[in-house]
Amino acid sequence: MRRANLRVRDPIESFYQSTFFYRLFFAMRSMLLLLMLLISFDASVRAQPSEISHGPMLDARDFGAVPGDDRLDTSALQAALDAAHARGGGTVVLSAGTFDSGTLRLRSHVRLHIGPGATLRGSADLADYDPDHPHLLYGADVENVALTGTGRLNGQGPVFWRETDGEDDLVADRDERPWRFVRFERSRDVLVRDLTFEDSPSHTLYFFRSRGVLIDGVTIRNPARGPNTDGIDLQGTSDVRISNCHIATGDDAICLKGNAGVTENVTVTNCYLESDDAAIKFGTGSRHAIRHVTVDNIVIRRARYGIAFFMKYGGVFEHARFSDIVMTTGSRHRTEYPVYLDVDRRSPDLPYGTIRNVTFSGLDITTRGNLLLAGHPAAPLRNLTLDDVRVTVRGGVDLTDRRKPTGNRTHHGDDESVDLASIAAHLTLGHAAGVVLRDVAISTDRDTTQADRHALYVANVTDLTLDGLRAQHARLQSARAAVRLHNPGAVLFLHPVALPGTSTFLRVTGTPTGRIRMVAPALFAAEVPWRLDDGVPKATLVETSRR
Repeated sequence: MRRANLRVRDPIESFYQSTFFYRLFFAMRSMLLLLMLLISFDASVRAQPSEISHGPMLDARDFGAVPGDDRLDTSALQAALDAAHARGGGTVVLSAGTFDSGTLRLRSHVRLHIGPGATLRGSADLADYDPDHPHLLYGADVENVALTGTGRLNGQGPVFWRETDGEDDLVADRDERPWRFVRFERSRDVLVRDLTFEDSPSHTLYFFRSRGVLIDGVTIRNPARGPNTDGIDLQGTSDVRISNCHIATGDDAICLKGNAGVTENVTVTNCYLESDDAAIKFGTGSRHAIRHVTVDNIVIRRARYGIAFFMKYGGVFEHARFSDIVMTTGSRHRTEYPVYLDVDRRSPDLPYGTIRNVTFSGLDITTRGNLLLAGHPAAPLRNLTLDDVRVTVRGGVDLTDRRKPTGNRTHHGDDESVDLASIAAHLTLGHAAGVVLRDVAISTDRDTTQADRHALYVANVTDLTLDGLRAQHARLQSARAAVRLHNPGAVLFLHPVALPGTSTFLRVTGTPTGRIRMVAPALFAAEVPWRLDDGVPKATLVETSRR
């Protein structure tokens, strides 16, 4: 016999289950949950205003744009953009096919959507562009503007360039080509998403004194020899997010400039960068500050510079962090710089600027070049950190006749410039204060044709901490020390390790201004653990087992 499933019911429960109040309670609870869900959804939408509020969709073909007919669609496309703006906002859609155009003016609250299979192609005739604003897309004093879609924007850059005699460069003057393919100025709340930009005739995406920019999922492909074909330029622009982008350019991939105002609050993450110049560059425009910048989870390949700071105009680069970057340099130039920091001035009437509070963490570098980090006696680098950095030098070039790069062909240093580019070292650090190198490993592939170098050369640096350094000079049994300290001041050397094949690990030269405290060294693999040159007091170096 099956036993009945009996349960004693509470009288109060029985009352509410059998009455209107019980049903009302659960109905109100369901409505409350739905209301909370709607509020949450609304908040998430309002957090990204560039992605909504563009009103109805307008097909560019309805305004007379005809793809693939080799005629300019400038007037029809502009009419569609203006119509969307007149309605208070809208989305102009380019469907499959190629639309040719000269300058188009972007409007507030309007999205230009270039759909799959669609290409917006810039005219090959400079006369088809606005002579005052020779860009394909131009947004001035606009807000809530979006460029989206999986289509393409093609600038036909090679049409505007010419070869140079006896050089491996292509050139074009500003007045010979569209100058800045897509330009926003004094604009707010701009979204660029998922598009592919190719063969730009000059800078690809250029933002001037703008605020609130989101660039996501964008591909930029410009020829490696293309002149001035930067990927993304930020000039006096703030509150910028760049993510999930693939950028390969003939000039800087991402360039931050400060000549038109402060550039700040910039994040770059999850990107692949390739450049015949700098993958990431600060300057040379540097009259104002470039600050509060983070660059994270990046792959850099085939670049002349991985990360480059060119301080030329007396401003300040500060509060910048670069982390989790895998970098392999490679270019058609004579040498490369995975990390390059330089303080100089373009002319003697300018002050020296400042580079401070910069951190590099989790970098994996392979290069034939070297890292060159140099301040100036009048403006040393300050508060610089390299943490968990691995440098492998393969087939390194001879540096003895090198001169430091200036960042621009028209820029030259004055008579007081500091140039440490010819020092034969994998990592050269000069004129700095408050520097930490923690868990830095510098090695070579032992290429016998490789020019001989120090692993680390430090000149005129005070308050220096070397913690867990693993350094190897370029050749086995080299006459060069693995580490050379010139005119050091207040150095704390923690747990240094000499690698097999080291002849001299540490050499101290010049006129020290402070002591070198070496804590718990492991230098048994070196034939000569350290050497103090003539004139260097023996008391300069102190070995201890405790910090």
